[in-house]
Order: sequence, then C-alpha cells, then structure tokens
Amino acid sequence: MKITHFNLFMVIAVLISLNSCKDKFTKTYQANIPIYMDYDEWRNQDLTMQAAKTVENPGKLWIKDQYLFINEPMKGVHVFNNSIPSNPINIGFIPVISSLDIAVKGNVLFVDSYTDIISFDITNPEAITMICRTNDVFKNDKIQTSQGYNFNIPAIELNASNGVIIGWEQQEVTEEAYASGNYYNSNNNIDGLLAVSDVSFSNSGGVSTGGSMASFAIYTDYLYVIEGRNINSFHIEGNCLTNSGTLQTQNQLETLFTSGGYLYVGTTTGMLIYTLQNTNTPLQVGNYPHVGSCDPVVVQGNRAYVTLRTGNACVGDVNQLVVVNIEDKTNPYEIKTYEMTNPHGLGLDNNTLFLCDGSDGLKVYDKTDDYTIDSNMISHFQNINTFDVIPYNDVLIMTAKEGIYQYDYSDVQNITQLSLIPSN
Repeated sequence: MKITHFNLFMVIAVLISLNSCKDKFTKTYQANIPIYMDYDEWRNQDLTMQAAKTVENPGKLWIKDQYLFINEPMKGVHVFNNSIPSNPINIGFIPVISSLDIAVKGNVLFVDSYTDIISFDITNPEAITMICRTNDVFKNDKIQTSQGYNFNIPAIELNASNGVIIGWEQQEVTEEAYASGNYYNSNNNIDGLLAVSDVSFSNSGGVSTGGSMASFAIYTDYLYVIEGRNINSFHIEGNCLTNSGTLQTQNQLETLFTSGGYLYVGTTTGMLIYTLQNTNTPLQVGNYPHVGSCDPVVVQGNRAYVTLRTGNACVGDVNQLVVVNIEDKTNPYEIKTYEMTNPHGLGLDNNTLFLCDGSDGLKVYDKTDDYTIDSNMISHFQNINTFDVIPYNDVLIMTAKEGIYQYDYSDVQNITQLSLIPSN
C-alpha cells in the first residue's frame, strides 16, 4: 500500500493523540498555597505603633541601647524595654505586614515589607513613628516562607498579580499532568520554588547590634540586603534609603556579617569575602568553598567561624562548625572542623564562643585554641530548640522556638538564666 504524505501525517497525528491520552493523568497532592493581600490594602496599611502583644513566633532580633526589637515574621515588630534583663517589659508592637528582616542605624529602624523597606523613627521607642518608605526594593515575586510554610510538601506556582504574600496554608491540590517515562510535566512549577531560609542580622558594632544569621547588614552609611543571588546596596541618606546598586553573584546567598571593613557572605556553597573600601560597590577579594549547606558566619580578628547544617531549605548532609583562617583575605583556608548536631547561629565575646546547635540546645566553648574547641565546652543548655544568639554587655540574648532567653555570663563558668520571653 502506498502511503501519501497526507496519510502519513494523519497516522502520526493519531499516534500522538493516542499517546497523549494514555500519558495524561490526574495528580492529587498536598501543597503550600500562598495567602494573598491586595496591593492597595498592603501599601495603605496602618503603621501606627500599637499596644503590646504577646510574642507568638520570634524571628529576627536587634538590640539598641536598652531596647529589644523582635520581629514577628510576616506580622511586625515587638518592642521591649530591656533595661533590666531579668524583667524585660513589653511596651508596644509595630504592625508591618509581610515582614521578615530588621536592622537599626542610629535612631532609625529599617523593616522590610514584601517588596519595600520602611524606615521608623525610634528616638522615643515608646512612641515609634514611620518616617519614609522605599518602594520596590525587592522583586515582586519575592518568596516569604517563615509563616505557615511546610517545607515537606511542594508549593504551587506564585502569581505576583494576585497581590502580596502574607502567609501560607496547606491544601489538597488536583491537577492534570502528562507522563513521559518516569517524569511528568504539571501545570504548576512545584519543583522550582526556592524557599527563603531563616535569617537574622550581622553585628554592626557600637550600641546597636544584631545576630549572626543575617540578610541585612549595616556598614557606615550603607545598608546591604540579600535578595536571592544578589546583594543590594542602599545609601542611608538622613533617615531614608537610596538604591546605590546591585551586586550579582553566582551563589545562593544566605547571611551577611561586617567586620574590619569587609563584608563576609555566607552562601550555600561557601563563604565569600568582599572589601568595603568602596562602600557603594563591594569588591570580592576571597572565597572559602564548602559542601552545600546553610552557612551563617561570624568573624573575630583573623578567624571566621562558620556553621554548616542540613535543614529544610538547605542541601548537603553535614552538620559542622568550621574555623577558617582569614589573615590573608584573598586566600582563606580551613583550620579545623568540628562535628555538631544541627548548628544554627553563633556569637563571640573574646575567647568565648556561643553556638546554637538547633534541637541540641545552646553550647558554650572556650575557643582560645583553634584545635581543641570541642574539648573545651564550658556549658551545655539542653532541651531548647535554639536559633541565634547575641552576646551583649555580659548578657547573652538567644532566640529559640520557646521564645527569647537571656543569660548572665559575666562569670562564664557560672552562666545563669535571667529571663524568658515565651512564645505561644
């Protein structure tokens, strides 16, 4: 039988049709569903300081003089008078929808809100007022995952036109998919969603300071902000921000820490070192690569202390504390590695190292000898799910799942708990 071009085309079309019917199927699964708010409603939110509220889910923490600023992820900032650490007083709440990060410069508090950064006057911490708003700092598809996001299930594709993401909920999703061998294409990009890891702030020195798991960092009159693989630079002019440039990298960035005129960037594949000689445009001078992992960094003198951990938003299978020699910023190298349980944030005060080892609690070490840190544990506070620490004037302030802990370490051999701001 002779097959014409037309008949051949029809045969191929039928075969494709039959194959498509055979490979098409319905898939049902649990997924993260974003909760949206209308853009106009979000931009017009009332930012007036409110009466004190109970801390439900402590996030980022910043200390300014005797005051604590505690981020409630996606909701706002709690303000505490901490002049007596054994009796912190909850004095108010700043409602900021879709917020995750905070930082303080002088008497100005910077708080992110989805795509924007809002400046607040904290000259009188009991009557905080908004100063200005820098719009569209972040892309409108910025992913916020700290409130209600379940890392164990996929997420449906985000749609920026739907509004601002203010939270997440889990629902059963049914969709059509097309099989091809062991692979399927679905209508939703459930594998391409990159979750934002938990973060805090770098130490800016003086009487204003934050923790080690930073996505904001302040140096002189500049604010540096992580967004995905980029570092955005902002000049602090008066009380407001002016975008001064974007530094693009090839790494997935996580944390920022400034020390001695350098910016140390923790990424999922290594620690990057930038000189801030030109504050407007950081210039990379060094790189310490490591296996894929979450990566907070703190620095003291010519040593960097890096924690690597597995986790919901991290790849890799290591849980370690790494001591890195950074005397030559262009050639950092590993001195010693210590196995840990699931290390998160860490802090330094002279020869004392405070380390949050996740569910294994707070560990305190004498770090005098780089090669024997694990043999010189001073204290171990167990049964606490720890996140980050800030050593400040002989008081250790620690964020944990259970709330905000404060410890007196003026006698490091006899550390005592002062208070707990519980979370619900």
